[in-house]
Amino acid sequence: MGASRVAIGAAARALENQCYVATLPTSCRAPWSVAVDVNRGAARVVCPPDVGFAETGLLAVGEMDAAQWVFADLDPDLVERARTDGDVLIFSDRARPGGTAPQAELIDLTA
Repeated sequence: MGASRVAIGAAARALENQCYVATLPTSCRAPWSVAVDVNRGAARVVCPPDVGFAETGLLAVGEMDAAQWVFADLDPDLVERARTDGDVLIFSDRARPGGTAPQAELIDLTA
């Protein structure tokens, strides 16, 4: 159940913020912890399902419950294009009067 909640939440954040999202679950047993005694999941990189991105919103998905790396090529220009000229302009609509949230800061991870 928790793994699905994380995957769905990541997809929702990618969609509503028109950005990339990576999830990195812990996949192990931790009997000493009542809160996280069993951890399940798969690492993934998701994107907004918009023009130029993967239609499914999935760029990379690891194997469930496996200790492994996943890799994906991220293109910041696609993010900018989706935000200014995508099918749905969720991100830029926030800047309009009556918008629901402040704009998020775009961070350059290549620097």
